[in-house]
Parts: sequence; C-alpha cells; structure tokens
Amino acid sequence: MNYNFKKFVSAATLLCSAMAIADNASCSTCPKTCGQGQNLFQPHAFSASMGREVLVGKHAWAPSADEEGWHGQVGVAGEYQRTFKKKCNEVSTCCDSLGSLPFWNESNQMTVGDNSGKYNLDAYQIGMGPVATNGTISLSPVMYQAGADFFLYVGAHKTERGFFLKAHGPVGVISIDPRYQFSKDVTPVAYPQGVLENSTATIAAPNADLGAAFMNPKGTGFLKPMVKGLINSKRTSSAKFGDPEFTVGYNVVADESKHLGIGLRFAAPTGNKAEATYMLEPIFGRNGHWAAGGEIIGHWKCWESETDDKYLNIMLDGSAMHLFRSKHMRSFDLKQNGAGSKYLLLAKYSGTTFQNEIVNAVNITTVGVESSFAVEGNFALAFDFHWNNWSMTLGYEGWGRYCEKKSNLIALAQAL
Repeated sequence: MNYNFKKFVSAATLLCSAMAIADNASCSTCPKTCGQGQNLFQPHAFSASMGREVLVGKHAWAPSADEEGWHGQVGVAGEYQRTFKKKCNEVSTCCDSLGSLPFWNESNQMTVGDNSGKYNLDAYQIGMGPVATNGTISLSPVMYQAGADFFLYVGAHKTERGFFLKAHGPVGVISIDPRYQFSKDVTPVAYPQGVLENSTATIAAPNADLGAAFMNPKGTGFLKPMVKGLINSKRTSSAKFGDPEFTVGYNVVADESKHLGIGLRFAAPTGNKAEATYMLEPIFGRNGHWAAGGEIIGHWKCWESETDDKYLNIMLDGSAMHLFRSKHMRSFDLKQNGAGSKYLLLAKYSGTTFQNEIVNAVNITTVGVESSFAVEGNFALAFDFHWNNWSMTLGYEGWGRYCEKKSNLIALAQAL
C-alpha cells in the first residue's frame, strides 16, 4: 500500500468566534430563552471549529486531480478567540453580553443594601452586618481562548469514491476576567449581640467591603465562610489537550471537480469540568460531555480559467452531534426565592435545636448534576480562490447548541 502524504502544512488563523450564552440571558424586559442552566457558563469548545478544518483540510480533499490512490495530510492551525461584546451594566438594559447572565437579578448588576426590600441583596447575608448604606456590584467579563489544533486526514482516493478518516486535537488555554467592580459606599456594621455568638457583645462584620465578601469571604462565630459561588479575579486554565474529534466517512461523490462525503463523527472529553467554586470558571472543552453524530463534507470547483492557473472552489464542512450526559458540579438558587437567592443565609437545626451554624445557601445548593444537549451544530462555508501558487479563502462559520437537559439532580431537600 503506497501512502502519499503531502508535506506538513501550517495554517495560522485569527478568528473572532462568538461564545455561547447561557440560558435566561435576559432581563425583565426580554423574553426568556433556553440554552444552558443558569449559574454556569459553558463556552464554545475550542475544538469545535469547522473553519480551521476547512483551512487545513482543503489541501487534501480539494486538490488538483493528478494524484492516485491513498493520500493524506497533516497540519496545524492556530487560533485566538475573544469576546467582543458591549458593556451592559444597567439593570433595565437587555443585552446579549456574558455579563447579562442571571447571577442575581437577571442582569449583570446587583444592588446591595439593607433588608428594606429596595435592593437585590441584603448586605447582612454576605457578612457585612445590618448596614445603613447601599452600593452596587457589576460584572463586565472578557473571555479568550488560544491554542493550536493538530490535524490528520487520510483518504482512499481524491477523484473516486472511497473511505476517508479525519482526526484533530487542540491544545490550548482559556481565560476569564469577570472585571468585577463594586461600590465602596457600603460600610460594614457590627452584628447585634447574640446573633453570631452566644455572647452579650456585638460581633464585628467579617467582610470589610463588597470585594472581600465575594472574592475572599470570611466567617466569624456561627457564620461560616462562603466557599462556593465566589467571584474571582482573572483566572486562566493550565494548558490542556481538549476534546479531540474523529470522523470515519465515505465519499459518495468524487471526480476531478467535486466531491461529497458523509461520515460518523465522535468527540472525547479530555478537558476540565465545572467545579462551581467560582461563578465564572475557565472550562476548556465541552465540560465532560462525550459527543457523537454525523458530518458532511464537500467541495466544488465552480470556475477555472482556460489556462488552468486560476480557479475557484466552494467548500462546505458541517457536523451535528449529540452531547451525552456529563457529571459536574453546579450551584442552584432556591426555587421560591428566585435568582440570586443562593447567597441567602441558612441556619442549621436538628429538630427545633439550633446547631450553632449559619451558612450561605450556595455552600449547600452546590451539588452534582448530570446534563446533556440534544444537538450541537457547527458548519463552515468557504470560497477558495487560487492564482498560480497563491490562494485566498473567505468564509463564514456558524455554531450553536440546543437547550440543555438536566437530570439526576441530587435532592437538595436532603441537604437542607
């Protein structure tokens, strides 16, 4: 068997890719949408990029027609993805930025004050005491992914029907900067006597400001520190080998000017999964989801000059895969209290006896969950123009996921 592998090809690309928006990414003036469960942001996996596959693979499956038998190609493509969304920090403003996720009140801004009902959150609940002042917290996150994707393509024939194999695996990092901003107007006040300790003395508030309350919260007396749902500074994952993908297929149409192939496509979860320690976590990959589905791939040489030194290819590569159940950690709000209620305080009792322990609900409502997605789709359409030894490719890539389905949620009633 004679393998004719072309020389190693390196393709460097700079693409701006839209990130996934979790469900309920709306405010009170906008209709609810489905997508991903609130309190978790699972981004577009770095491995899901048909644009990169077209850029590298076009040399193997849309070539000149003078090669016979088995052939193949290896290549590498680099990419940098970054969110470029407008800043949205008004409670009444609805926008599709990452910051509009329903962390507290279905916007990216939360007001903090006393327990009068005028504010989204009572500062008493986050270790600042019965305050008389008020302020705001806002997020305007920026996220990027960067890495290299390594490709392999092997085909039985370029101009006749036959089997083909595709494989690729990315190595990269993901970084999320929540750009957490808070007002310094909220002044902590000591807790009344007997509230946090069996003492006649008042207890100083453990958190000095809104920054400490969410970034590095402390406890005192009966009040235990919050350890889940924290807001952190910029976090970057370690370099990871994230979700390699494989396709085994057959070219049902193939001649000197066109081809069309269909195949079975698989993806393995090798990246990290959500742990729910932080509100925004850098997840590289599909959060532990195995994936399987189909792929369609093809090209058509729609124009060629009389001298054969100039021609135009139209190329298409698309896939649709089901994302199987993934087990990971996630935080939940209390059903009766709505968005943001995971930060309310809960007291531990045995029967009617107080157990000298007060915790934020998020410490308890962060539990294991299984979830799946019915389908994830990804396609790229490209126009590839060749002139002698030069080429230029212009295209469009689309990506999306259907609504998430959650199942096998650990019963919170037992924990509460």
